[in-house]
Amino acid sequence: NHGWKGEHPITIETSYNLLKNKDRERAFQYLIETSPDVVIAEWPCDQFSSFVKVNKGKGPDVARRLIENQERHLPLIAWIAKVERWQRKRGKLFVGEQPAHCDSWKLASTQKMQKNNYNTILDMCQFGLKDPYTKKPYRHRTKLVHGSRILHERLSKLCPGKPVSYTHLTLP
Repeated sequence: NHGWKGEHPITIETSYNLLKNKDRERAFQYLIETSPDVVIAEWPCDQFSSFVKVNKGKGPDVARRLIENQERHLPLIAWIAKVERWQRKRGKLFVGEQPAHCDSWKLASTQKMQKNNYNTILDMCQFGLKDPYTKKPYRHRTKLVHGSRILHERLSKLCPGKPVSYTHLTLP
């Protein structure tokens, strides 16, 4: 047997609604039972994107709903931070991913992850991300938080410039 064996993902599609505490508990139990060498996590960014800041200016009702939506996702992000700590304490690898400028990186739970790991910034155009129609590269600046020096060295690739042929994705 060579390499890692993949387990089924913990997603809404596999019956885990991680916005619900009982499903987060069930998912953590699954992680304990399967004892993964690597956990790759990505949490929703929409609630913390730059569009939220703009949309909060559309009035108090919109702002209140946006804030409630952000607060609804805080337990999920805190749970992901718990999984990161668990993996790190076991000497295993955790990789968390979000757009580099997403405000979720400013949360206390993600700040702790960043403090204890490598923070790798990369541009997806350096790994082949292209517009499906124009075939022009998308920059899409991304941040990874993880405990691997090798990943950090190999993935720290930023766009060398803005050639005319580039389309830079600027959404967070």
